[in-house]
Amino acid sequence: MQFNCHAGPFRIDQVKMPKSLLAELMNVADAEIGKLGFEKANKETYLRDCSNGFSHALIIRPIRKWGLALEPTVCIRQHELERLYNQFSERADATNTFTIRKNLGHLMPENTCLYPYFKSLEDTVILQGLIRDFQVYGIPYLKGLESLESMENAVKKEMDWSGAFDPRILVIYKLLGKSEESINLAEDWLSKVENLNTHYSQFAQSFTRNFIQSFSSEPLGNAQ
Repeated sequence: MQFNCHAGPFRIDQVKMPKSLLAELMNVADAEIGKLGFEKANKETYLRDCSNGFSHALIIRPIRKWGLALEPTVCIRQHELERLYNQFSERADATNTFTIRKNLGHLMPENTCLYPYFKSLEDTVILQGLIRDFQVYGIPYLKGLESLESMENAVKKEMDWSGAFDPRILVIYKLLGKSEESINLAEDWLSKVENLNTHYSQFAQSFTRNFIQSFSSEPLGNAQ
């Protein structure tokens, strides 16, 4: 079975991995990602605040199948957007929620999911290549999303691609002051799910009603 990463293709079969390999690889990641200005938030997540209402995140999630793989993801969080999203969702504000997430591979020329595999510490060159790809492809992508207008375009693009409605678009419109457009969109969405009886439709109905109610109970924000 062959897998690809930016450092090059290689083959791996069922391999017994030393338990210490992941810890040692993450030690390398800690040091290298720290040089990019990120701080480790948990075992998998590295955060960098941008002082303009946004935060960047790099996530390296281990996957143990046919050996040890690392799934690299780049994320961005708009703090006010996520605060309102959690408020309308009726859940506590979770600082680990992200507005947009992308597998790093989809930002690279190959435009495919990236899951580099590791057999030993000799493969740290692959990890170092992965972190270089974060720097070359991931960070510029995140910087390009540091406005509500850019996030609006990105969320719409994801909705077109997936065919699924993302309620964050309502919050983005609210923050941009697009009151009529956001309410019309919310009411249209509500009409499509109000007769459904699934867990998601119940969430959608509650979220949308809370969102519409917010226009009569609080002033519109404008977080750029």
